[in-house]
Amino acid sequence: MKQTVSQGLSGSLSFNEQGFRKDFNLGVYSMALDLGLQKIGTWSPATKFVSVHARPAAQGHGLDDYEPRDVNSSMLTITSILTAPFLMRKAPKSGEPPLMGKNKYEGYSMDLATELAQEVGFDFDIQLVKDGNFGSRDPINNTWNGIMGELISGEADLAVAPLTITAERERYVDFSKHFMDLGVTIMIKKPASQRPGVFSFMEPLSVHVWICIIIAYITVSVGLFLVSPNYHNDFSIVNSFWFSMGALMFQGSDNCPRSVSGRIIGGAWWFFVLISISSYTANLAAFLTVERMVTPIDSADDLVNHPTIKYGALKSGSTLQFFTHSEVPVYRQMGKYMKSHPEVLVETNEEGIERVLQSKGRYAFLAESPLVDYRNNRLPCDTMSVGGNLNNKGFGIATPRNSRLRDPVNVAVLKLKEEGTLYTLYQKWWVEKGQCGAMQGNKARCRCHSVTWPVCSTFSLWVWCCLFFLA
Repeated sequence: MKQTVSQGLSGSLSFNEQGFRKDFNLGVYSMALDLGLQKIGTWSPATKFVSVHARPAAQGHGLDDYEPRDVNSSMLTITSILTAPFLMRKAPKSGEPPLMGKNKYEGYSMDLATELAQEVGFDFDIQLVKDGNFGSRDPINNTWNGIMGELISGEADLAVAPLTITAERERYVDFSKHFMDLGVTIMIKKPASQRPGVFSFMEPLSVHVWICIIIAYITVSVGLFLVSPNYHNDFSIVNSFWFSMGALMFQGSDNCPRSVSGRIIGGAWWFFVLISISSYTANLAAFLTVERMVTPIDSADDLVNHPTIKYGALKSGSTLQFFTHSEVPVYRQMGKYMKSHPEVLVETNEEGIERVLQSKGRYAFLAESPLVDYRNNRLPCDTMSVGGNLNNKGFGIATPRNSRLRDPVNVAVLKLKEEGTLYTLYQKWWVEKGQCGAMQGNKARCRCHSVTWPVCSTFSLWVWCCLFFLA
């Protein structure tokens, strides 16, 4: 028995002089309710317990100690997803042969992968995720789809995509430091601009202000009549109203108060008119030269309480998980709504944007701010974001668990951030390639226009009315 030597699942099957087994390795596993059975280390008589999470010390940030899935190849497989402006297909030029391999793609992710390859020292090929999803976990069988599934199964060495760093994903893959800060925002269709109407001259002041001015006009006129005796001058009730109206129109009148009390009231009225007319004139110029947009909602609270606007997010992704697991009551209510109304969820960002455009303002899409900002700044500039970012998170580069790529890639991302390369890439794809001018589509803004017929007709109407009464 002691002389028997054979190979088994745990290594060499051999025994020492005391009859105990020697030279064997045992796998150590951990059972968790949410993660299932996972290997956490190995044990042998010589090395004792060795954790599988232990990584060798990184030497610089190269790949001298990295062993790719195919040891005979130095080519790494990077998984990504087609989402503008991160990864897009290049439009082939006429007369040129079709592009092959990674050369047929362009975008922020493509440029970032190229920079990483230069920093770390590897070559790569782009592999589009097969199911078109970023990755969500099935709680029943504990499996992942999308980019996350390809990393966990070993189909890809690296994921360079707008993949959000979350605590749940971090338990299955390794993330680098975030290369872009972002948050979930609300995208809606840009409402139609409102041009000035016939009574637009009244809009610079609210109804309450107009009522106060009328009351002040009547009060001052009656007050002037009461404090100005008739034997001093012909300051009747009619002349009192005429004097107040002349001051209000900056025209003056033939009769003026001569008593001290009357002049005090008149001086106070002139000062009131000066301030009121100056404010009105300044606001009137803005109201008549600005094309204004009134948004139906301004925040997540408005969206939840709006009776007609529906809202949704990606069916598979971190955005929906954020709302369903949020501790903020409003966000949690939004998550329950989307879970109970699966028809508002979409498969891709492009589908969500198209739904916003086709819904005529009856649908809002919840997505990451970089994707929304890019679409808002593209022709025909008919979408916008409202309410700002609802949370703070980041995109990171993902590698399989315990991959030796993690540390070199992490150092490379930090270096690109310190050198300003990441900022340059953002400027290239979001600002320089923008088509709406200075990111105007991001928020509700005003566009100035020249005074046109609706404005001119306002003044024409009142001029003709005055001429009619004078005649």
